[in-house]
Amino acid sequence: MRRVTLAWLLASSTAAADPPRHLVCHDDRPVPALATRPASPADDWLPLSKKRPPRFESAKLEVFDVPEVRPLPTRRASPRPPAVEPARVAVESRNTWRCIGVPRGTPGILRVISAPEGARFYGQPYLESWRQENLQAAGELALTSMVPAVRRVLERAPPKGAEAWKLGELSRTKHAAARALADLGDGASAPAVLALIRGAERDGFHLWRESLDSLARLDAGLAQSYALELIARGVNDPKWLAKNPTLYTDLLPLVTNRSDEARAVLRRGSGMLTKDDVNLPHGTGGCEFLAARVRLGDLELAQVLRAELGTDSLSTQRAVACYGTLMPSLYPGRDASELDVLMHRHRYHELLEWIGKRNSTDAEKKRVRAWLEQRSKAPDVAGDRTRRDFIPDKRAMHLVAQSALGDAQAEKALAKLAGDPDDDGTAPWVAVWYMLKLELPGAPELAVQRLLRARSQHTRRFSSESWPRRGSVTITEHGRVVEDLARRGDARYSLGLLDRDPFTRRLTTTVLARKRTEGACQIVAEAAQGATAEAVDEAFWALSLLGDRCRGAMQALVADSRQPKWVRGMANEHLAMLRDPGVPKTVAAQRAVDGLSASAWRARVIYDSRE
Repeated sequence: MRRVTLAWLLASSTAAADPPRHLVCHDDRPVPALATRPASPADDWLPLSKKRPPRFESAKLEVFDVPEVRPLPTRRASPRPPAVEPARVAVESRNTWRCIGVPRGTPGILRVISAPEGARFYGQPYLESWRQENLQAAGELALTSMVPAVRRVLERAPPKGAEAWKLGELSRTKHAAARALADLGDGASAPAVLALIRGAERDGFHLWRESLDSLARLDAGLAQSYALELIARGVNDPKWLAKNPTLYTDLLPLVTNRSDEARAVLRRGSGMLTKDDVNLPHGTGGCEFLAARVRLGDLELAQVLRAELGTDSLSTQRAVACYGTLMPSLYPGRDASELDVLMHRHRYHELLEWIGKRNSTDAEKKRVRAWLEQRSKAPDVAGDRTRRDFIPDKRAMHLVAQSALGDAQAEKALAKLAGDPDDDGTAPWVAVWYMLKLELPGAPELAVQRLLRARSQHTRRFSSESWPRRGSVTITEHGRVVEDLARRGDARYSLGLLDRDPFTRRLTTTVLARKRTEGACQIVAEAAQGATAEAVDEAFWALSLLGDRCRGAMQALVADSRQPKWVRGMANEHLAMLRDPGVPKTVAAQRAVDGLSASAWRARVIYDSRE
């Protein structure tokens, strides 16, 4: 229940980050003065008695002799200038990229990121939080022209004498800049990001932990060197490690490149572990130490651990405690020597990795296929949904493995599972993703069917633990399918813009921002009719990334009376982002139509916006 609640809260926070259209567009034109209404007989108001206000007299001024420590600032004898520089105010439109679209909103993003200390923006009372939102937009929307400005934010020195709360806000802004630079792929800024992370060590480990991902994405080698340095420091100084008990768990994922130095540091750090105890003093990460050593090619340790986690029962306490952490490193599905353990432990993901390498012999394939056939009647993969021990995702992987090895009957069952319109769980998505990875016949078409169905179907999930994050983007089961289609060059990945799931819409927007796919306009326009109003709003706004290329598709939607009102209304807003000359006429026609008046008002605001 806690996991379901967590997923709901995450979805709510994502929705808050992308507010609905009625909250982002503002009419900022001057309001004319109200004309005086002539009196009429209907105005039957009782007159108020006019009383003269009392007259106040100044009280007698009494002067006391007070010893002065310093001249008072109001006297002429005090030449001291004011301590705080007057705030500079930037007066401009309240309508940002969220309302008027990305191309017209880009100059505003640059102004906010480049704004000096003390600047103010109309409608945004808190500069630093507003700057952080604009930095996130610059990274997610792939605005590479912003790199110099974002670098200046990262390198800007804090003002002297600032209060603690102000320094905290400025620090969060710098970490937002680091994440934006990672999103933009600016590898040259990696040393500056490392300096920022080093400074965060003394201020607590919350922002420090958030920015490790940014450093790793910018320069994996530099991130590994830093991780090894801090791991060695934690081994040498247990008191320092006690300040961050998860230090090893945070840093070990950054150690990915094989080297003698890395193996030596990890061997020393895990030297206190035994077969019966994987606990580290003052911290966690004992299992992660062992897994990292195996990943880095410690063959001697791998041989010992494989004996503990082989086909026999788990023989040590270490094997029991570290099973989930060690298995992917010990048996990644690299070659046929792992098959006995993979089949014994039902490691379907690694089996599919082995199948995908396509370097197996006919005898090996025959052996695995026989095992899969034997397991087909097991309760966890047999398909009986009435049983409590049935695992739908596991059945999906089982059928993919059988199909990849040439089982025609399994191919039919797999196609039925992946295309089942009534299955609102994650199993069809798991099936489609593995089919794409293994390039099974019909995989792209089934993936598109799922994306079309996701416009209105809510996916039931019981855990979000398997969702990886990349910067501020969360990658769900839907997102994996979107990214795989995009890697194949299939423009239909853009259907993710219409997904009911906000995480998927956000991820698809970041993909579109980098690929600028030509055919996305027509694909999304044709599918918009079956999507929710919220998804259509976000999708047509995201298509503004493509500039003028969606004009024809949007004009057709506005003119098509068969389309839902929210589709026609948002299509007109998109045209207003382009300042299409036909918008004023359409606004006049839509203003009187029930269900379109609010959208027509926004279209007029967008069209007339000063940006």
